[in-house]
Amino acid sequence: MDVDELVKVFHRIRVKLYLNYIPGIKGKYIARTVSEKTLSVKEVCDAMFLRGGFRGDPAEVEQYIALFNREVAYQLCDGFAVSTGYYSVHPSVGGTFDSKQEGVSPDKHPITFSFRVLEPLHKLVDDIEVFVEGVAESGAFINEFLDVTTDLINQKATVGGQFILTGNKIKIAGDAQDVGLYFTTPSAPDAPIKVGKLALNDPNRLVGIIPELLPDKPWTLEVHTQYTNGSTTLKEVRTIVSDFTVTV
Repeated sequence: MDVDELVKVFHRIRVKLYLNYIPGIKGKYIARTVSEKTLSVKEVCDAMFLRGGFRGDPAEVEQYIALFNREVAYQLCDGFAVSTGYYSVHPSVGGTFDSKQEGVSPDKHPITFSFRVLEPLHKLVDDIEVFVEGVAESGAFINEFLDVTTDLINQKATVGGQFILTGNKIKIAGDAQDVGLYFTTPSAPDAPIKVGKLALNDPNRLVGIIPELLPDKPWTLEVHTQYTNGSTTLKEVRTIVSDFTVTV
């Protein structure tokens, strides 16, 4: 009998409840995972050694995984889908063509990569216990970042694709110089990337186009606004920061 069948491993996911502002979705609150951080390859390899019983060299495994990931990226760029056994990655070309003679335009036909969860990972769901830590504060907050191209929430940001950002009191308002929606990253904290004109700018929903972002970096969303519920604006700019990061 397999070891996994003898020892039942339980996992825990912590969530907070947020007011539901998503159109067409019934219910007063929606749950969002409370994630302390996004783990790096090094941290996962260290966890293999400290928690998982691996007795090899974590640094050596990290090098192998880096080579594996590089090869996966190479094969994806050649049009192959890749399966890890727990999830698969699929390249695709978006947009539409007006005729069979039309050429491919990077702006009109963006290349994207989508992830699909496979059965072994689906089965682990039965071993997850969800803890509700209560209702999130009712003040200003960022709730979800939907990457329309991949349909992923709080995970991906497809450069040039559309996004939908939901939250509370996130409307971009005011005439201060730094008012706007920004992507920031720890490697360049003083060089935030501002989102251009928004297609929708409501207190609970922002819609726009994802700007040019560097890959392989964690990007945080920041709303800088003087918006209030009333007719006047705040004297000082309020900064609302997402508690999650997205990657290109």
